[in-house]
Amino acid sequence: MRGASLLWIVLAAGCASTYPFPASTATMRNPSTGEAEHRPAVAADGQSRHELVAFTEKEACFRSTLDGIAGEEAQGMQFKLMGFHAREQKLASAPMIASSKTVLETSDRRVQLTSGDPVVHDVSVVQICFEQPATVVGPNTEFLVLEVPKKGAGGVWKLTR
Repeated sequence: MRGASLLWIVLAAGCASTYPFPASTATMRNPSTGEAEHRPAVAADGQSRHELVAFTEKEACFRSTLDGIAGEEAQGMQFKLMGFHAREQKLASAPMIASSKTVLETSDRRVQLTSGDPVVHDVSVVQICFEQPATVVGPNTEFLVLEVPKKGAGGVWKLTR
């Protein structure tokens, strides 16, 4: 019985969790209610950037500059697009779709000078597309999240009408 109780607590905690929204988010007009805006969102890591470049009924595409991620790694990643009606919405209830296409535009390395040895970072620019974005983004969507499988590299937008 003890193991079953522990399992129930773990499952309940997972269902009750919310998305860890950053303190500041980019703002853009809700693309489902009008013309999409190309407003970049800077990720929590301070270097990765994401910008919505196309939004139609069939597909939404973002141009993302991913800091600390090599080109081959970026091409093999599965990205997620999530929509939230409120900051407090439970993660388990937020609609989510997986990326349908990732195209590598460029892959490079950036050298950061420090007081010690220089530090080299991989930087990749990719186009990430999602089919049927209306399953995630609707007129009542308040936050749009482009989740990157590297902690701190995703983009978050607060949507306005």
